[in-house]
Amino acid sequence: LGTTVTALDCLHVNGENNVNEVCCPAHTHIRAPDMDMSEKYDAESQACHGYQDSWTLLSEADHVRITHTIFEEMKVKPDDQVFEWGTGCGTKLRYLEDYYNASGMGIDMSPNSLRYAINNTERSVFCLANGKVLGWIPDRAFD
Repeated sequence: LGTTVTALDCLHVNGENNVNEVCCPAHTHIRAPDMDMSEKYDAESQACHGYQDSWTLLSEADHVRITHTIFEEMKVKPDDQVFEWGTGCGTKLRYLEDYYNASGMGIDMSPNSLRYAINNTERSVFCLANGKVLGWIPDRAFD
């Protein structure tokens, strides 16, 4: 997993406590026990297209309805910044950009999914990182 897959390394945020940017961790913290999961998600990344994510049991329309409901419940506004743990193909952050004029940072263990996410979004940042290790994210950095 030594391959860097992020197009941008930092997201400029409007966070509290003088947090101005959040950068991807220098180390992925993906250890040998997690490699099986990383490889599994890499294989599932072949399902990435449009707003379809790697959850292949749901249709693209289902993904859109779920994503829309989540962001409506969150009361997302333009220029908000959202953190997405387990971003997969980045389709939720793409929807956030397209329909809410907002952006975010997504983390995932799948380099292939992240490549798709980077190539299909404009303002969001994606990090290859272990979701079990989040100490690199400053408190209150996201809306």
